[in-house]
Formats: sequence, structure tokens, C-alpha cells
Amino acid sequence: MSKQKTVTLKALPGFQPGHARYGGRTKRTAAQARSLADELGVDPLAYLLNLLAVDCTEELEVTAEGAERRVKVPVSRDLKIDICKSLAGFFYPKLNSTAVSSDAPLAVATFDLNRLLENPEVLAAAQDLALKISGSSEPLLLPPGEPEESA
Repeated sequence: MSKQKTVTLKALPGFQPGHARYGGRTKRTAAQARSLADELGVDPLAYLLNLLAVDCTEELEVTAEGAERRVKVPVSRDLKIDICKSLAGFFYPKLNSTAVSSDAPLAVATFDLNRLLENPEVLAAAQDLALKISGSSEPLLLPPGEPEESA
């Protein structure tokens, strides 16, 4: 007498195509968040900017007996720094690294500053050129061996 075993193979791991999805996080878009803020009549960005501008804020406190009273709460420096960190992206764009892609070889320019400093005439000419470019007339560096003028 021989025993036979039946093996059922699935085509792919996980759920079969068309299976209903249950659980998990529902994704919300920025437009939905703005819509909800408009419905509630709040502006989170304005609120955070207001916290940066003031040293203390007034809040409503409910006691154990159920009485309500207004309390001034200081806005700490750490909180202001955290607010600045979270708002920085709205005011200053993040810098992206740029990849250089080209089929042509890249040329790299180098400059030996020591050779410039060794020759006083070349140093004076470079300084005059820099002064003309910047629009200034006073030299900042004196050639070697030249005494400083007293003002």
C-alpha cells in the first residue's frame, strides 16, 4: 500500500492579486491637511511663528475641581530652537548635491599660492589687481621688507 501526498503550490508569496487590503496606515496628502486646518480655522505656520515672537503665551488651565483659569507659560529657548529647525525648510530651500555627468574628461584648475608669495613683484601685481576688482584703494598686504605706515 503506497501513501500519496498532495502538495499545493502558490504562484507568488503573499496575497493573491485582487485581495482586499485591511489595516495599515491611510495616507493623507498636504491638500487634505490644509483643508482640515481651514475647517478648524487654524494656521499652524502662523501659530509657530507667533511662538517665536513672544516670550510667554497665555493658556487655559483646568483645575481638579473643574474651574478654568488663564495662566502665562514661558516659551523656552529650546522650544524656540526646535520651532526654528522645523520652519527652516519653509524659508530656506535644502541644497541638493549636483552630480557632474559628462562623457568628456573634466579639467581641474590648481593654483600654487606659495609661488605667488615668493615673488614680491608678482604679489604686488596680484594685490593691485584684486584691489581694482573689489573697488578698494588701500592695500591689505604689504610686500615683504616694506615697513608699515603709522596712521
